[in-house]
Amino acid sequence: MSYQHWANYFEGHQDHFDHIVYNADDQLTIDELRLIKTSVRQFQRGEHSEGKHLMNYAKEQTAFSGDDSYERAIYWFIKEEQHHAMALGKFMGVHGIRKLTSDPVDNVFRWMRRYLGFEQSITTLLTAEIISLVFYRALHRATNSPLLQAICSQILLDEELHINFQCETLKEISTGRWPIVNFMARQWQRIMLLGVVLVVFAQHRQVLKAGGYGFGRFALACFKTLERSIDMIHFNALIQRRQEQWVV
Repeated sequence: MSYQHWANYFEGHQDHFDHIVYNADDQLTIDELRLIKTSVRQFQRGEHSEGKHLMNYAKEQTAFSGDDSYERAIYWFIKEEQHHAMALGKFMGVHGIRKLTSDPVDNVFRWMRRYLGFEQSITTLLTAEIISLVFYRALHRATNSPLLQAICSQILLDEELHINFQCETLKEISTGRWPIVNFMARQWQRIMLLGVVLVVFAQHRQVLKAGGYGFGRFALACFKTLERSIDMIHFNALIQRRQEQWVV
C-alpha cells in the first residue's frame, strides 16, 4: 500500500498553527491555571518527541517494500506532533508554566514504542491518540482561555486524522493474517486502553471533570473511539481477506 496521500497531507499541513496569536493578554484565571497546569505540562511533554525509533521502523518498511512513502509520511507526522508540543509550549510560556523534562507515564509510552516492535509501536501511538482526543475536548471546555481553546481545537482536528493514519497502518499489518492473531491483537488493544484510561483519569481527573468527563463518560468516549478504530482495522481487513479467498 502506498502512503503517498498521507505524506502529501502531513507535508502540506505544516502551517496549521500559523493562525493562532499567542497573546500575552490571554484570559486565564488563577483557579484555571491551578486546575490545568500539571495536565498541560504532562501532555506537552508527551507531544514532544524526535521519533527516532519510529523513523527507524519506517526506514525498515522502505527497505522491505521499496516504497518510501510511509517513511516520508512518518517524518511529517512527527513534525506535526512536534507542532502540538510547540503550540502548548508557547501557551505555557505566556502563562509562566515550566516545561517538564521527564514524566513517568510518558517514559512508559516511549519504552513501549522503542522495544515492543513495529506493530506494538503503532498500537501504542493509536492508544495515545485516542486518549488525547478525549482529553483535549475536556481541556477545551475547562477554561475560558481563547488561546488554549484555539490550540485545543486545532489539535482535535489533527488527532482525528492521526487516528485514521494509525488505523490504516494497522489494517495493512493485519490483512492476510490468521483470524486468531487478529483476535488477540484486538484484545490487547482493549487491555492497553483500559490500563491507560485508569492511569490518565487518576492523574488528570480534575481537568477531565471540569470538561464534563467523569470516569464513566471518559472511559466510554475512549472505548467508543477504539471500537470504531478496530472496525477500521480488523473488520475491513477481514473483508479483504475473504474477498482474496473468493478470487482464489
